[in-house]
Amino acid sequence: SLNQSFPGPRGNALVGMAAASALHFAAFECARPAILAMFSSQRMGFGEDDAAMPFATGCISPFSIVLLWFYSRILQEHGPRVALLRSALLSMGILTIGGFYLTYAESKIRQGNLFSPYFLFSTRLCTFFLFISQNSLVHLIFTQHWAFLGSLGQQKGSKDTASAWIAPVAGIGSVFSTLAASSVKKLTDASLSLPDLLFLAAFILAGSAGAAEFAYTTAEKNGFAPKEEKVKNNKLVSSSPQNSKGEKMNSASLWNKSRALFRRVPVLGVLCVDVMLCQCLSAVVTFLFFRQVRQNIINDQERAGWTGNCYAWINGLSGVFQFFVIPMIVTRWNMLGLWAIMPAIMGFLTFCMAWTTQQQQEDTRFQTLSIVAGAFSTMKILEYSFHGVCNELLFASLDYESRHVGKQEIALLANRFSKSLTAVTLSLLTKYMTSRRLDCILSWTACLFTIPWFFSSLQLSKLVPPKDKTH
Repeated sequence: SLNQSFPGPRGNALVGMAAASALHFAAFECARPAILAMFSSQRMGFGEDDAAMPFATGCISPFSIVLLWFYSRILQEHGPRVALLRSALLSMGILTIGGFYLTYAESKIRQGNLFSPYFLFSTRLCTFFLFISQNSLVHLIFTQHWAFLGSLGQQKGSKDTASAWIAPVAGIGSVFSTLAASSVKKLTDASLSLPDLLFLAAFILAGSAGAAEFAYTTAEKNGFAPKEEKVKNNKLVSSSPQNSKGEKMNSASLWNKSRALFRRVPVLGVLCVDVMLCQCLSAVVTFLFFRQVRQNIINDQERAGWTGNCYAWINGLSGVFQFFVIPMIVTRWNMLGLWAIMPAIMGFLTFCMAWTTQQQQEDTRFQTLSIVAGAFSTMKILEYSFHGVCNELLFASLDYESRHVGKQEIALLANRFSKSLTAVTLSLLTKYMTSRRLDCILSWTACLFTIPWFFSSLQLSKLVPPKDKTH
């Protein structure tokens, strides 16, 4: 079906970038359970320190700002192809170096060198950096893949092009993610260590980088590679590494450029608020989920396998929606008009989660884990399928600057910053509240977050372009 929408070289480029995106997510799903298990490990990570995870999440935003600054400079000086390749190489290098050091650390642990404070500090620092770097890079690379795919859809000019391929391409990514996440437990049961999963993820990322290079090579040879263009109202998106005043871009001009872009394209500002509220809710639900997992599953290998299986179900169900449900919806209704359904669903589930957490007893801890896992899984399925496809349909209808620059700025300001701000708040709360009280307050807070998210989604639905433009 992809080649029917884009016959010839354009279809080959689309398939190549779709494969790059799918392999990228597969690599992340291999690395994520291993990193989370080692991060919360008593031997190499932070153990039962409840403040460690939210503090690490809070550090993702500053790290993302640094990455975005370097990405912007590379994009302006060398173009999107070089920016994507260097992002992938950076991720591969971090995974490989981290894998080598943690393999060395595991060998030292087996020899009995467990109680050195300097050794524990070094392994904690390693798992900490792996956590923040991979969570930052996964969004940076993902948005670059979809910026290329969105440019193909806009260049094609057919009004039904985007709806024909966006959901299936996202579904392919979910299939690869499901296979990778479901294989984690089998690999660890087959005596593969957690650091070995990092090497496997780096190897898969190499395949992703190769597929992306193939897509860009095909696009450049045939004259449809993404390039900057003039936009309306005589505002030119400069192709040089300078802004409109001839000055080189820096962090201050980056902020001014973001404000100017949101003023020029108002729907991006509303989308930024919508994503921010969505990610705040996601951060709270994720924090509650991993607290329950750590409290109920003590063994590192079992925790990595259980988490991997959970993400396998999430990605598998997301794939079902992306392949079958969403394509059926977009042929009958405007997909972008369904935004408000997502916070309504989460409002009901978070209310059930909050009520169950408040009534939790010692003998019902696994029941609480199941309900929290259900709310967490639903949140992630909505993020990966409906919310993700809605966002990409919207971006596909916008100009080059909105797709390449605006998407990265929303990923930073709304996605990373909101999660980091929520994480810092969670880190402070863990210091001053008991575990039971904290779970109750956060569960009800998650429920309350769905209210402003619902109203922002309604506003966004009113501002999106009509169906013939988004499709």
